[in-house]
Amino acid sequence: MDLSFTPEEEAFRAEVRAFLAEKYPKRLADKVRQGKRLTKADQEEWHAILNARGWLANHWPKEYGGTGWTPGQSFIFDTECALAATPRIVPFGLSMLGPVLIKFGTEEQKARWLPRILDGSDWWSQGYSEPGSGSDLASVKTTAVRGIDAQGDHYIVNGQKTWTTLGQHGNMIFCLVRTDPKAKKQEGISFLLVDMKAPGVEVRPIVTLDGDREVNEVFFTDVRVPAENLVGQEHRGWTCAKYLLTYERTNIAGIGGSMAALGRLKQVAAKQRKNGRPLAEDPAFAARLARVEIELENMKTTNLRVIAAVEGGGVPGRGELDAEDPRHADPAGTVVALSARHGALCAALHRGGAGGRALRRPSRWPGWRRLCSRQIFQHAQNLDLRRLQRDSAQHHLQDDSGTLSGGTGMNFEHTEDRRMLADSLGRFLREQYAFEARNKIAQSAEGYSPERWKQIAELGTLGALFSEADGGYGGSGFDIAVVFEQLGRALSVEPVLGALIVGRAIASAGSPAQRERLGDIIEGGCIAALAHGEPDSFYELARVSTRAQKKGDGWVLDGAKAIVAQAEAADLLLVSARTAGDVTDEAGIALFLVPTKTAGVSLRGYPVIDGGRAAEVTLQGVTLGADALLGAEGEGFAVLERAIDAGLVALVAEAVGAMDVAKEATLEYLRTRKQFGVPIGSFQALQHRMADMLLEVEQARSALINAAAALDDEDRIRRERALSAAKYTIGRIGTLVAEESIQLHGGIGMTWELPLSHYAKRLVMIDHQFGDDDHHLARYIALGRV
Repeated sequence: MDLSFTPEEEAFRAEVRAFLAEKYPKRLADKVRQGKRLTKADQEEWHAILNARGWLANHWPKEYGGTGWTPGQSFIFDTECALAATPRIVPFGLSMLGPVLIKFGTEEQKARWLPRILDGSDWWSQGYSEPGSGSDLASVKTTAVRGIDAQGDHYIVNGQKTWTTLGQHGNMIFCLVRTDPKAKKQEGISFLLVDMKAPGVEVRPIVTLDGDREVNEVFFTDVRVPAENLVGQEHRGWTCAKYLLTYERTNIAGIGGSMAALGRLKQVAAKQRKNGRPLAEDPAFAARLARVEIELENMKTTNLRVIAAVEGGGVPGRGELDAEDPRHADPAGTVVALSARHGALCAALHRGGAGGRALRRPSRWPGWRRLCSRQIFQHAQNLDLRRLQRDSAQHHLQDDSGTLSGGTGMNFEHTEDRRMLADSLGRFLREQYAFEARNKIAQSAEGYSPERWKQIAELGTLGALFSEADGGYGGSGFDIAVVFEQLGRALSVEPVLGALIVGRAIASAGSPAQRERLGDIIEGGCIAALAHGEPDSFYELARVSTRAQKKGDGWVLDGAKAIVAQAEAADLLLVSARTAGDVTDEAGIALFLVPTKTAGVSLRGYPVIDGGRAAEVTLQGVTLGADALLGAEGEGFAVLERAIDAGLVALVAEAVGAMDVAKEATLEYLRTRKQFGVPIGSFQALQHRMADMLLEVEQARSALINAAAALDDEDRIRRERALSAAKYTIGRIGTLVAEESIQLHGGIGMTWELPLSHYAKRLVMIDHQFGDDDHHLARYIALGRV
């Protein structure tokens, strides 16, 4: 995977910024930033500026007036425009109808309508929704009856459309109409272009809660439409409709707009005062703001994944497409639904909560009412699209190329080596680590399987966690992610995490003699465990009370370590101890490599709730030589932090693997479990909960991608914030998936015999390893203030 934009794309970003600085009117920018209403003239002015530059139809092919940009360039352009507070281009002609005409229109239709979209001659409206239909767009009642008379081949249209956004400005409307009332619901629909100035067309405004007249009802009474305005085949308009929805949804996510809104909110919160301090420093407000920021960052990655998937003809997921499978619903619907939730979160921050009253003062933030009401209304629109996403029979893509990379510098595919590793490790675990076998291993006296451990090492699994310089063949965040996602799917209790963390610490700070141990760790001959957490440390990485005293050339350690995973099986412990400073100081922490059989080391082992074993480790007068010190005296915190960073990526990946299995098991149960003679998956309330879970799992996978990409970032603050954001996301979503999957299974979800219950336990416990979601949210906020 490569989440970096190419140098060419970064140069393009600079070009866009220069263009906006030179050509975009400050008057319009101020109007957008202040949340003032934009007139039709405002929209047309920006439309004309972009068209003059040739940047209007950035997703159209060049031969029709498009730019030929990659999806990455389009994403950059949209983001930069949003950050510059440009009006959002009205999408109905440019982003919806235009691609449909290019795909399905005749040459005459393209020649006639596409130039008029570009130069602004036509203002298009969308005629999809109808009264009483809700999100069921295929339940079209508007009719179009074909006939021929002296004036030629034509349709007579009768019916009503609703929620027609900006229809009061429109002179043309594209409509779904029923041309064959006897055909199946989706087969008797046609896609028709209608002149809104034709006799029989009436537009009536719908006044929304903010007093705006942005949406309308459109009535058709014996409206005559030339047959040449039919797009695509008669009775096959649903194909056009689905194609249009794909473009609509990938363009509606509004990531750049959300980023800009969040930036404005931060500026306001920095200036507003509460109890004599900036509102941004209020703990409750800061936490809410951080949650929105983290979710937006995950959603940005989800959106890029969707762009790449749509460009490649696939979906962000696995397997063949199935119209009845909610996992294979239109992927862009995922972004729409997530965008809706993010819009609601931003609106909630504007409306109330900690310090909310300060943000409700109109004199302090001009246009605040307009901005908030627009967000609420957009949220309502997106919720309607969210229901569309849940109807997988209506909205799924027709083709899956199996790729997640599009025409951009970013690549969401694993390398061939990583795919081979994932396949071989996954196959081994399915065959040798089946649920019953896993449970026996997890409950055994050893807490792991020496035989399976040896086999896992022989597969090269541990080598993937380290670079070639350290004796491995991988070592990146994505290598770690591949391994631990497969381990998470199998609920493995093998001591791989200890090997990763201890091995990374040795690799970064070890002496040549100490680094020789890496070979044994990678080959599985040496089991290593991290002994850092203490009974009163409560996730604080720098809280170390275990002491290390100098004795001659060596050291004497005294203290206690808590919940040391697989300590009884370990040959080697990585122990943190303080050589100087206060109990919470980062400076003064040293790291020591301690064989478990060293005199003075005692273990009290016990089984842990999610499988495997841990131990309390007591260190009493443990005498070590000088060669036991790892790295420089008192400078172990940075080494420990970087090693645990790799562990955080591993835990996030393990959780994603476990979530996928829990999600798949729950989907299968909803399909097969029957009540009242029907599958419970047909109950709308359960469908909604399942869709929510699916959306959250997609966000979790994006958090994993962000974390893996950030692991090798040399900027500590940026790296640690990204990792804390991912761990917070996984903690929150993992707990939600655990709870929801059990509840959707009902009583059986509480039983030991069901594999799902063990996945739920593991997901909850992952939240508590190296800091739970509350801890990492607070850490994310604190790092942002550094």
